[in-house]
Amino acid sequence: FGMSEKEAIKAVHDADKARESYHKKYIPNFTGNTAISDLCINSAYYSVEEAAELIHHAAKLKFGDI
Repeated sequence: FGMSEKEAIKAVHDADKARESYHKKYIPNFTGNTAISDLCINSAYYSVEEAAELIHHAAKLKFGDI
């Protein structure tokens, strides 16, 4: 990537801080502990319809047919 090790470490640190700030802004109760989350969907990869289908399928797996 054309940067020194020191620059790379700083870039990773800066990205981590930006990610943390984003989560705190948009998900107030976000703890960063993925072990307590049932599902996390990266909306950059799925349409609204696809995300809804994923959520529906996950809910059926967890709760059965309601």
